[in-house]
Amino acid sequence: MIQAVNRELNTYVGKVPAVHIDIIDTLPSLAKLENNWNAVYDADPEAQIFLSWKWLSGWLADFKGPWFILAAKAGDSADAPYVAFFPVRLQTTIETADVLSEMTMAGNSSADYTGIVCAPDAESKVIPAFARHIKQMHWGHFNLEKVRMSERRFRLLLAYFSKANFQLTELNRVGKANGIDYTLDDSIRPRSISDILEQATGLHQKGQTVEAECGYRWILQVEPKHADALHRLGELLAAKGNYAEAKPLFRTLTVVRPDAVKAWLCLAQACENLGQHREAVQPYLEAMRLRPDQADGFAGLSRVLVKLGRIEDINNALLSTLGCTAKPSVRKWRASDRPPAGLHKMPEARQLSW
Repeated sequence: MIQAVNRELNTYVGKVPAVHIDIIDTLPSLAKLENNWNAVYDADPEAQIFLSWKWLSGWLADFKGPWFILAAKAGDSADAPYVAFFPVRLQTTIETADVLSEMTMAGNSSADYTGIVCAPDAESKVIPAFARHIKQMHWGHFNLEKVRMSERRFRLLLAYFSKANFQLTELNRVGKANGIDYTLDDSIRPRSISDILEQATGLHQKGQTVEAECGYRWILQVEPKHADALHRLGELLAAKGNYAEAKPLFRTLTVVRPDAVKAWLCLAQACENLGQHREAVQPYLEAMRLRPDQADGFAGLSRVLVKLGRIEDINNALLSTLGCTAKPSVRKWRASDRPPAGLHKMPEARQLSW
């Protein structure tokens, strides 16, 4: 099988008209590349054990964070084999109210060396294509740690990172390694959302609201309709009494998750706390329609109708929402009723998803 891939590889190497880059970011996708990877590995005089498919796939299987492999093929043909692989891992952290995104070489924490696997006759076109692709990505620090490659390959890679726009720092390591600092852009961000959400939620639950808020806002910059980030940031702001800023988040949430009772309740409560009782009526009614057995919607609606001087409308609203013709039996409502204690506190993670 590998010999057949080698023969096919030889028909493309040396005559690379254009380079197509795919992103491999799942273990099943990586598993399908074993023969192709091994063929390129055998052809590459700079390949070393830590770039072998067997070693790297084993390391990635145990790695808990996000990663991807840039895989380059000659042309756009679906049947064309890949002629080079560039394995990378991602790390995004929330520190001092800022989100830091770093890209490093996959395997760097365990390997003696890292690098690129590339068919030698393809490197002059493939490595610049890798550099162009990486340059467009969204990272704050690109650490080429423990990279071992020839001076020619390093020049091909770094030629696209001009000193006018990038800060290059050479590190004292075996072989050459370079750090590249760059202002953030957009491509890596979606790969880090789940990681940042998990960190922000943990910080929120520990009471580190400044850092948690930073994480939620970062997610919403990337994905403005991310339901969990909308909900959790809205809850955080509401807990601080900032209902004016929480309200549009909850309103967007009702658009993203129109069948979520929590979204409508949160919007109604934000309106109510802002003294916007008339505006709170409709979301409370929607919450009652979705969950007629839940008391929070009816209790909230009753409060705002009393504030509006429409006490006689309370039972009518309930009957209309339930679609009943007979007067239902409901618990006695008091104007002094308030939302349950801790309604805007950060719930457990399992309660944040619908």
